[in-house]
Amino acid sequence: MVSGPTMFFCWFRDPLNRPPITGSPTVPRPPARYGSEGQFKVLLCPSAPAVDPSSTAIQAVNGGIRGRDYNAAFGNTGTYWYTSLPGNQILGRTNYVASAGDWRPRPDRTDPSRTVDAYGLFYYKSRESLGRVPDGTSNTIMFAECAGGLTNQNDPLLGTKWTMNAWAWGVWFSAYGICPNPNYPTCNGTLTDTPAGRNLSVFAAGSLHANNICNMAMADGSVKGLNARAIDTLSLSYLTGTKDGIIQGTDF
Repeated sequence: MVSGPTMFFCWFRDPLNRPPITGSPTVPRPPARYGSEGQFKVLLCPSAPAVDPSSTAIQAVNGGIRGRDYNAAFGNTGTYWYTSLPGNQILGRTNYVASAGDWRPRPDRTDPSRTVDAYGLFYYKSRESLGRVPDGTSNTIMFAECAGGLTNQNDPLLGTKWTMNAWAWGVWFSAYGICPNPNYPTCNGTLTDTPAGRNLSVFAAGSLHANNICNMAMADGSVKGLNARAIDTLSLSYLTGTKDGIIQGTDF
């Protein structure tokens, strides 16, 4: 991100986007409004846990290959960032995150000896457009619902808090899965190890809707409800990939 003549490796390093860490709940002014500030009802699902301004919002989740699938400045894969006081007071949250697809080559259903590109619309440095979706916009997930999840209850810094994605960055790789689903380790990992976690995770798509339904916005503007427990891992990858050449049917 650029602020005047200064280049920052990520948006949250720009002091115009997020206040500096002070450990105090008082938000320094000016600016009158920070670039990442603001809660918007349209970005929040009524069935998801309410925004808690005292909780810590996730900044980034990295998967794939460093420098290819995420900014190398973040460090090793698996790095995740949280905002601290006073940023967590103003950072806007969202329950809808952009789909990056799957960074892993997926098996070609027509020829298992081959693999297909399963990247979505919003991967790192993507230049995709809705006019260039070979699989068809009605067959490709563009945004996924993500209720959030609990931080590790043994975390010495954060403790246990319900953590949500920030609209200023929110991206979801389908490799992290859709919860609750036992086929995805993120749905049963350290971030969801208490009953209150409901087997959800901030890393993965998921919701608190009845019958395990998680809503997905397709690239053509339609909305589909996917059954988190029924869909298999490959079907989810094919639904998020824009050019894998596999048109996912109703077998999920």
